[in-house]
Amino acid sequence: MKKVYFSIILLLVSATTFAQENIESLLKQLCEDPVFAKQLSITEPSELQAFYKDNNFQPIWHQNKAFQESFIEELRKAVQYGLNSQEYHFDYLIQPNVNQLEYELLCTHAMLSYFSDFTAGIKPKTLAFNGIEYQNQPVNTPQVLHQNIKYGSFSKLLEIYEVKSQHYKKVLETYQRLLNVPDSLFIPTKLTKTLVENKSLQQKLVFWKCIESLTIYDSEIILIEALKKFQEKFNLEADGKLGNNTLKVLNTNKFQLLNQLKYDLNYIRFLSAWNYPTYLWVNIPSAEFSMIEAQTKVLSMRVIVGNPQTPTPSLMSTIKQCIFFPYWFVPSSIAIKEMLPQIQKDINYLSNNSIQVLDQKWNVLDETTLPWSSFNAKNFPYKLRQVAGCDNSLGIIKFDFDNPFTVYLHDTNAKKLFQKNSRWLSHGCIRLEKPTELAEKLLGNPSLIQKLVAQQHEPDLKPIYFQVQPNVPLLISYLCSGINEKGDLVFYSDVYQKVR
Repeated sequence: MKKVYFSIILLLVSATTFAQENIESLLKQLCEDPVFAKQLSITEPSELQAFYKDNNFQPIWHQNKAFQESFIEELRKAVQYGLNSQEYHFDYLIQPNVNQLEYELLCTHAMLSYFSDFTAGIKPKTLAFNGIEYQNQPVNTPQVLHQNIKYGSFSKLLEIYEVKSQHYKKVLETYQRLLNVPDSLFIPTKLTKTLVENKSLQQKLVFWKCIESLTIYDSEIILIEALKKFQEKFNLEADGKLGNNTLKVLNTNKFQLLNQLKYDLNYIRFLSAWNYPTYLWVNIPSAEFSMIEAQTKVLSMRVIVGNPQTPTPSLMSTIKQCIFFPYWFVPSSIAIKEMLPQIQKDINYLSNNSIQVLDQKWNVLDETTLPWSSFNAKNFPYKLRQVAGCDNSLGIIKFDFDNPFTVYLHDTNAKKLFQKNSRWLSHGCIRLEKPTELAEKLLGNPSLIQKLVAQQHEPDLKPIYFQVQPNVPLLISYLCSGINEKGDLVFYSDVYQKVR
């Protein structure tokens, strides 16, 4: 993004000296005039003002040249960490003979922004709802910089506060290797009669650490096993064959891969302050669920999430309620687009699927008395409700959490779908492979849960509500990588094409 800098000297009585009143008055103007702040590409001028207020509006950089130079050197290396130096006034900061007061404020603004983005990331564009008011600032950035600026090394400060998780380290290592690899590696891989003669494939297997080098492998069996490792690394069916899905991943271009890794680096940084002792975690690209207690995974399972046409939103919320034997109130879009044509063909569709028709006052109607042929998308004044029980599309358990998208976690009556590797199949809600186990964890009464489960085939079931106390945080993320049980980095498809 092109930066536009205005000469601040014209706006002050005197900008040739670092008078306290000059810095204070300029910062006041930046806070009061958003257009002026935007012209200088200064975001959050109030934070800049607070920083200088703590320093009695005295200049920073003419007394701390070593720290300033260390910061500029880190900006030069920003690309190695998935950051863009141009977003931090870099071109301006390396110019000679600039206005000293302008430089003072822009350098401080760049330092505050870079430290924050490097250590805590920014809100991912894919995060659609923050229902727990999560803040991604694990430390007080101005305070940390005030305390350390006199020691002369911005780089050492970054080392101290850089994210320490295994996931982050492995993504960063892969990103840096990919950044520096020749573009020739990404020549498209094509089918060959044997893997031994497929040199393009072998080069990529070396890069992804599935084989050690090109010179020592001339065995088809060994290369098949190496290809299986690659497929496992990219969450593909590990059959050792160069099928369409495997070729598509192998031929992902360097730009796309770097973008995906940069995206994940920021997402991991953003979540680095996530320190809830107990929480539930669904990751959409991997279609997996975990329950975490004291940083330990106590429950994991496969899930089914939204298909690309009806995606599951990435969000943060809290699980508040568990419902046994829920009704399924069919969303109007499904009722009209999918069910109404089926009903108009065969009225028995409703009874065969245990679906009731309700009027606007929630009264159950006799479906055989309704003029179904006259209904359409603009004229359908009823609600459809599937009765409770084991045949219900929600299964026998539903977990509610606040969100503006009318999605929830639930059981399902279509258990076979969990066997699929590609589990992006729902209308947006999240289907759980092991809902009973989750209910036991949240409600803490296994005997009661098992008693309720045993009732699932009984007729005329009604919903039974349980409050989850305390409420348990829920994270639904859109991370395109993760760490498997072996401690290895694995990659997931950008199923919703969110990463650009």
